[in-house]
Amino acid sequence: MTAETRVQTPPMPTGARPLRNEVAGHFYGRGKTKLGFLECDDGTVLKPVQPQPRGERELEFFKKVFDPDSEDKALIALRPLVPRYLGTVFEYNIQYIRMENVTFPFTCPSIMDIKIGQIAYDPIINPEWSFTIATSDAQTWHLVPNLGHLLH
Repeated sequence: MTAETRVQTPPMPTGARPLRNEVAGHFYGRGKTKLGFLECDDGTVLKPVQPQPRGERELEFFKKVFDPDSEDKALIALRPLVPRYLGTVFEYNIQYIRMENVTFPFTCPSIMDIKIGQIAYDPIINPEWSFTIATSDAQTWHLVPNLGHLLH
């Protein structure tokens, strides 16, 4: 990797810091984008909006679930199961979803970003990526009966 292609760790929004107790997932300062969950002193977290189209779909999901004018019973039923959506933050050319930090009242939580399900699937995603993930899942899914779960 050359200096021109190396991704620099982006500055954090004012009042934010890396999530303290994350044990798996997308860590701030690591990986291809160097982006990850950030926590704020006000009891909220900032999640970077992913590249399109996934990022826009995720943002629209939160907006729909927490739309105060919504009468959709399925979306209303999801509200207690999803961190409360509190809008977006845009700093240093990065857009973040601001949401409730559901771990805020806990002293030492362990936080993981996990995939639930047998196969990662997205109807819009690159078919080559879906095949790679499906192949990876097929190679490890046989362990579930013995382990009781499977984390990626």
